[in-house]
Amino acid sequence: MKLMIVTDYVENYGDTDTPRWKQKFGSVYVVNNIKLDSDCKVVDIEEMKALVELDNPAARETVSYWEVLSDGEKLDVEDYELPSVIFHEKVDGRWTGYKVNDTRMADTWLREGILIMEELWDCKPDGTRENYRQRFTMDDGTILNSQDELSEWYSVVYTKRVAPDVPVL
Repeated sequence: MKLMIVTDYVENYGDTDTPRWKQKFGSVYVVNNIKLDSDCKVVDIEEMKALVELDNPAARETVSYWEVLSDGEKLDVEDYELPSVIFHEKVDGRWTGYKVNDTRMADTWLREGILIMEELWDCKPDGTRENYRQRFTMDDGTILNSQDELSEWYSVVYTKRVAPDVPVL
């Protein structure tokens, strides 16, 4: 079983005294390997909601709805939501997170040359992240494991592609 959580997200374009909240897109979160109690209620639902909800003077993210799905069931979301699906899973009592943006599934904000951007992290009890890491799959098949490797790829490979006569330093 898995849990799909859909959120609403707003940003404050004002200040704390005169807020101007602007609606943005929310996210779709998927929690794998959920458990149901004897009343068919999701175990740890409040913990899961705390992983995704946010409330501070600059932004708010709140759960709009959630749904329990079977493992093989397809997510019923809009195409534009698919590249930003965020997965959470509890392993050995600790929550982990995984987010994927895949340009082959729908248009994304990713820079030309990046096919897939993956983000992975461990969730701390206070809701913050630790052990954050990224992985990029480029359109030439190269897999990069950091921002430094991504910058190097753009400096060398991408520069040669768009400006083959420009010397690379």
